[in-house]
Amino acid sequence: EEAGRLLTDALARAQANPKMLGEQIAWFHLRVGDLELRSGHPRSAERAYGAGLAAAPDDARLLAAMARVEVPAVARATPGNRTRDRKALARIVAAVPEA
Repeated sequence: EEAGRLLTDALARAQANPKMLGEQIAWFHLRVGDLELRSGHPRSAERAYGAGLAAAPDDARLLAAMARVEVPAVARATPGNRTRDRKALARIVAAVPEA
């Protein structure tokens, strides 16, 4: 709980700093999302990762993190959601650089 509060405060300060780059703000979102995911809150993690991707759309770390929450969702998806989820996963896979 304390770690989450500290990260959220740091994220707010980063967002308020006009000199902070999008990639730096995205890093804070990534860490918040990771903490949420480890705390058993995948939807909160997904929101944090999505906010990070808004700041840095091609960030491979955030795309991979988003895949960690989206892949299980696709496995549970109802048939009507599968097309949307497959498109989201295809976007993630396409953006992650090859090794």
